[in-house]
Amino acid sequence: MALNSYSQILSRDYETAPRHESMRKSSGYNSWDYDHYDRESYHYVSRILDNSVGKDFDKVFSDICNKFRKKKNYNFRHEFLRQIDPYYRAPRRRWRYNGYYIDENRIIRSYDAPEKKRKKVRVKVVDRPTKYFTANTRVFKEYSGVKAMVLQYLGHTLSYKLFHEKLPMKYYYLVVCHIEKALDYLYPKKSYRKASSEFLLIIDESEYVTYYEGERKFYKYLAETKDASNKVVREKKKKKEIYLSSLLNFIEAERKNKERLENGVTRDRLGFAEDSFTGEFYHGQKRKKRKQSQNTEKVRELSE
Repeated sequence: MALNSYSQILSRDYETAPRHESMRKSSGYNSWDYDHYDRESYHYVSRILDNSVGKDFDKVFSDICNKFRKKKNYNFRHEFLRQIDPYYRAPRRRWRYNGYYIDENRIIRSYDAPEKKRKKVRVKVVDRPTKYFTANTRVFKEYSGVKAMVLQYLGHTLSYKLFHEKLPMKYYYLVVCHIEKALDYLYPKKSYRKASSEFLLIIDESEYVTYYEGERKFYKYLAETKDASNKVVREKKKKKEIYLSSLLNFIEAERKNKERLENGVTRDRLGFAEDSFTGEFYHGQKRKKRKQSQNTEKVRELSE
């Protein structure tokens, strides 16, 4: 009897039991557990760090702190910092959890990933004169007469520096003038001689400093160049406004002067005097003028 009742219960449960099961429940998915695991797992932090390679660490970490402000997400920040090597010395074989490091410019770098090609700018150092010139011995060898005359014109000191050392650019036009003078004397026809600039070689000894993208000096240089260009644009705009305002004042003054001359011609043509249409000159308050006119009328009545 018990067996029959047990089989009846099983058959009854089978008939009333659900025939479908939730995929979320069977896969072990839990909304908070999955979210907690995905955000604080090693792989999720690695994905964020992979996308942050080449970026400023302070900015990235600030964005992360703003995104995960809740107290339960403090472990995520700890995991983020744990994967960054705090004892970076040089590119070396990384440890298991320290796959990233921060360079001297506080930029996030990776030990494994190859460094991406970064933008760069070359800045010229202008602390001292950087351009010089010297003689082109090959050309002077062809024109030996020109060389003899240039030696005579320049003197011993400048000639020695020109042909054996180098001269600063402030002497360039002086030497060019002497070369032109010698060419005009020896080769009057310009078609049979070379240009004076071919007798000299310019040497550029400029020093350049290279700044790469991600460095603070790189962004500082871009900001300074942008500010300088904006300043030039503002100065040009200001000069244009001053020119237009002065031009407007000049046109207005010319118009008034022309109108004054035309009025004078019309007045003379109609036979009026020069002071016919000019009002009485007065400078002050109207009540004083009114009182003055009343006093003059009283004086006139008393005199009559």
